[in-house]
Amino acid sequence: MSDVARGRYGDARGRIAATMPSSRSDPGYLLARTKAGMVALADGLPEAAEPHLGEVYDLLRTQGLNEDKTVPSVVVHEGVRIWKGEPFEQAMGYAYVAVHDLVMADWGNARAAAQDSLFLLRDFGRGAGGESLTPIQLTERAAQRDRDGGDYLSTGYTAAETDFALGYLLAGVANRMLERREEAGEHFAKASAVAPRLASLASALEHGDYDTLLIVDAGLGPEKIATGQDGVVAAFVPRERGPAGGLVVSHGGSAFMELPAVCDLNEMARDHRWNNLEDVRRVKSLLGSGLMVAGAAVAIGSDDTEAQLAGLGMLLAGLAVRAGSRADTRHNELLPRLVYLVPVRGADGPVTVQVAEKPGTRLTLAGLPSPARGELTVRYARLAADSYGTGNAPAWAVSGRVLYANDETGALDEPTLPYILGGRCVRTPTPDLLVEYERAGLPGDVSFGQLMELYRLEGLEPLPGPERRRARGHVLEGGQTVFTPQSGTAGFARLFGQEHPAYQPRSREVRELTARIRASEVAAE
Repeated sequence: MSDVARGRYGDARGRIAATMPSSRSDPGYLLARTKAGMVALADGLPEAAEPHLGEVYDLLRTQGLNEDKTVPSVVVHEGVRIWKGEPFEQAMGYAYVAVHDLVMADWGNARAAAQDSLFLLRDFGRGAGGESLTPIQLTERAAQRDRDGGDYLSTGYTAAETDFALGYLLAGVANRMLERREEAGEHFAKASAVAPRLASLASALEHGDYDTLLIVDAGLGPEKIATGQDGVVAAFVPRERGPAGGLVVSHGGSAFMELPAVCDLNEMARDHRWNNLEDVRRVKSLLGSGLMVAGAAVAIGSDDTEAQLAGLGMLLAGLAVRAGSRADTRHNELLPRLVYLVPVRGADGPVTVQVAEKPGTRLTLAGLPSPARGELTVRYARLAADSYGTGNAPAWAVSGRVLYANDETGALDEPTLPYILGGRCVRTPTPDLLVEYERAGLPGDVSFGQLMELYRLEGLEPLPGPERRRARGHVLEGGQTVFTPQSGTAGFARLFGQEHPAYQPRSREVRELTARIRASEVAAE
């Protein structure tokens, strides 16, 4: 969590990989791969995210829908119940698969994944005042209805159309790129209907003149905690409170706009339709009486759902001990709070984004490509969380500069040597680059084969293009692989938008060649 909050997605990838279960029978199998895919996308490495998100998609679709097209909460594999998450976590899982496919310009698979995120929801109605039912209210209603026979939580709901605006918009974009204009229009219209505040954005995505789409995550999503003396009840609580701020976007140093959040996961986690209600079912079973639930709610004496749950947990302490188990608090803690979609023209210069009134989340995306007419570049970016409210974004996040030659944006203004020889080039070595390296001071008697041997002696592995699926730690951050994340991502900005310590050679050959180059530079002065 600390790595993700600070934008150190490479470190987060390493930590997740080190603890990732290998067996599909492990209950945490799907959760770990969802996290791995998310941080790889945030690090600008969709190729590294692909195998993880591919498995996420397969497992989410396994036993993916009930007969009424709502989603179950678990996959049963070889007799083991595997975590699938709350319905809102599953919808976000499908959404990240769709985001990956959009980034890779795989419009057909993006359309399928986005469509799968639009499953039906279980709606148990509203309270007397028209408000969404709290878990306490729903537990009381279920206990009362069950006295007449049956299982209210299994039969008392309506399978309702989803209000997942993000899924509708992603499906709309994918259909637009597939020239399925009518279907795209239907999805954009649905997004506007379920979230009228998004009508202008939906129209821009459907008809606007843009060649680049940024999908931006911000903040920390809700946390699932065990409440009460013995942790009998689980509840989602916000890690970030307050209204969902808009995303302030400045482009090319002048253009300015503010876009609304497409979804707020705090709101989704509070809505009973987006929860699997396992804890409501468990509490109802422990209490066994609607009157007891009603009495507990009155005794707690609060309109705040979290306070009600905490008080109910204390009331149930003895029952929890007798039941012999705590609430299951497993959840995807890497989910953001807010998601935004930003259509722009990438060729107009760097794009700076930040959550309104939160300068600590600011991120400048440099090096966005200029696609051909009729094409679309999609980039995913996650903003630093500014968890401590300092108001200061990391220096790399706001520099807007590219300080190292790389495979995405190419050479710098002046010729430079490979980073391992004291220069600023971390491009994949090629024979053509020898000309530039010689202009920067590489001795003319060093062949391309000898240069590659130096990388081998240093234990470094260059990973061009699709090979970055195997990317581990980057050489600029002390790792052993040389690769370039996609430009226009936080991973690209972190690696190339700040100064890194000079390379420390491991082999005698690289130390000697570096000293030889420096001696030539001194002599030339």
